[in-house]
Amino acid sequence: MGKGQIKHKETIFKGKLLHLNKLEVLNNGLVSHYECIDHPGAVVVLPVFGDGSIMFVQQYRPAIDGLSIELPAGLKEEGEDILKTAKRELWEETGYKAEKLKLINSFYTSPGYSNERIELVEATCLERKREDCEEGISISIMGEEEVKTWLDKDIIFDGKTLLSLYYYFLHK
Repeated sequence: MGKGQIKHKETIFKGKLLHLNKLEVLNNGLVSHYECIDHPGAVVVLPVFGDGSIMFVQQYRPAIDGLSIELPAGLKEEGEDILKTAKRELWEETGYKAEKLKLINSFYTSPGYSNERIELVEATCLERKREDCEEGISISIMGEEEVKTWLDKDIIFDGKTLLSLYYYFLHK
């Protein structure tokens, strides 16, 4: 399998979060054109309590015009260590602090058109330090069996959350 080479890259849209680029790629002697999204990267936090229960956030997502049940997550700031990002996002969204944070996996969300890479961080030894959550977010703490039931019933449908949970249950 040959490796393509980007011959030309032109930014056609530069937004607050995403940049859309037109690429001209040379692969096995053929020139192809693509539109790809540059993304700063993100973290998804898997908050696991001592009894095995897992914390989720529920929030409105304008792209789907609906509520989504997800693991806490957020964007990596430029130059920021991923564990620092995880700690910050967990705190901002839930009011919890984790004594232990561990990177357990990473993945590209849609490599066909985006370079968004998400780092999966397990957070344990959790303690609530603040009663309020980020505006528009509510939290739920569910036992493993309830989480699996919600997965079976498609109540949880966010891709990063699904992949993170399946990976966690497969490797715990």
